[in-house]
Amino acid sequence: MGLDKIKIYRFISETTNEECEAVIEMEYKMKRISLSWFHILIVVATFIFTFAKGQVEPDYIVPSPILLGGGLGSQTEPKPEIIAYQLVPGQDNYCHFEIQIIDAFGWTEIPEAQRFETKEIVEDRIVFEETNPWAVNEIFYIDEKGYFLLRIPFQGYEW
Repeated sequence: MGLDKIKIYRFISETTNEECEAVIEMEYKMKRISLSWFHILIVVATFIFTFAKGQVEPDYIVPSPILLGGGLGSQTEPKPEIIAYQLVPGQDNYCHFEIQIIDAFGWTEIPEAQRFETKEIVEDRIVFEETNPWAVNEIFYIDEKGYFLLRIPFQGYEW
């Protein structure tokens, strides 16, 4: 099932002075794309199981991206609190950098004494992650609450 195109060339022969006609028939074959019902069914099923979540969690486990709140154990584990920090150039001759923790909303819920202890533990964890590159981007726990450290580059101004 190709498209046929006919080209006709008319000319006068130099040797016989007769009018000649050359007919050239060209055939163009186009690639035919066909989608079967099976392919369409697979696409529809993928969209349904990926994007459409029902009212009740299914009994089977369907892995989904971690950042979207799905995945294994998402029903039992709360999401970790993200703590942003910067390494600011220090004014001290002995320490070249100071750790500046950007206070989040979760810090106001913690009592003052516990906040001080938690801040010290977080600072120790920042030092640990900066000195051990294999330990970066891991969730750590303080009092059974998950925390995740996020380093923000120093742009020349403090928060």
